[in-house]
Amino acid sequence: MRPLRPQVRTLRGISGALLATLAVMASLVTAAAPAQADTTVCEPFGTTTIQGRYVVQNNRWGTSATQCVTATDTGFRVSQADGSVPTDGAPKSYPSVFNGCHYTTCSPGTDL
Repeated sequence: MRPLRPQVRTLRGISGALLATLAVMASLVTAAAPAQADTTVCEPFGTTTIQGRYVVQNNRWGTSATQCVTATDTGFRVSQADGSVPTDGAPKSYPSVFNGCHYTTCSPGTDL
C-alpha cells in the first residue's frame, strides 16, 4: 500500500490555490462596484436617486419643522424629524422610495 501523505499535500495545495483565487476574485468584484456614499436630504420636497433607478423623496409638506432623510444604497432612514402635528389630521410628511413618477419627479429611465 502507498502512503497517502503526497496525495494529502497535493489536495492541500490545490485547496489553498483555489481559496487564494476566490479571494482575489472577491476583491475584484468589490473593487468594481464602489459603495455609494450616503446622501442626506433636508429640503421639504428634496430628492436623490439610488441604484440608478429609484428616487428617495423627503416630501415634508405638513409642517415647517425640519425633517431630513438619509438615502443609502438600499433605501433610506429618517435622520432628523423635528416638530409634530395632531394625530387626527394630515401627516406632517411621508418620505418614500419610488420607481416611476410622483407629480413632476420621475425615476431615471422609467417607462411608468
